[in-house]
Amino acid sequence: LFITFSLLFKQVGSLITSLGLIGFGITFALQKPILNFVGWLTIVFNKTYKLGDVVSMNNTTGRIYDIKVMYTDLAELNNAGDPTGKSISIPNEFVLTSSVTNFTKGTDYIWDEVAIYLTYQSNWKKAQKIAEKIVQDYYNKNIKKELKKKFKEEFKAQDEIVPRIEINEKGVILKFRYLVDFNISNKIKGEINLTMRNVYVTLYFHYYTCFSGKMQ
Repeated sequence: LFITFSLLFKQVGSLITSLGLIGFGITFALQKPILNFVGWLTIVFNKTYKLGDVVSMNNTTGRIYDIKVMYTDLAELNNAGDPTGKSISIPNEFVLTSSVTNFTKGTDYIWDEVAIYLTYQSNWKKAQKIAEKIVQDYYNKNIKKELKKKFKEEFKAQDEIVPRIEINEKGVILKFRYLVDFNISNKIKGEINLTMRNVYVTLYFHYYTCFSGKMQ
């Protein structure tokens, strides 16, 4: 009888161990799907992002075109904000384990900037006045009206562009920050840069590069 009970308990112990290993295996296999599902719930209820938002997460920036239970699909954008033509699926668990930057949550307007590098041999003070007037005039004509409609009481804070001056070993960097709709920011940036470049060529200012960059 003792031997019988010993064998029985030994079999039960083996069964419990086997069930435990199977349960661990199932839990491990379902870990990612569970995290993705919880991530999806977080997205839906916390409104982390929605269709059409431009976000950056998991070292990828893109415009969201589909939100599934397991994955979020992005149309990838490059550093300049232009589409690359690539579609990227990111597991929803990343909203739980990493930061998510939403460029268009609440509004499509972002802070952008144009910048011009001028040598010390140029008349950079005159260039600053001309460039600031060009950007402000363009801003007044093409952006302020929409901003006033969008922000109403808060509009005064965005009434003027924000000039910045930096200095390095090569020369002076003139920067001008302004609010703009993300969806047309590259178009606006290009038009401002083209206008300023033409003016500098006409006035024979010395510049060693001209570029613009997005600021957040």
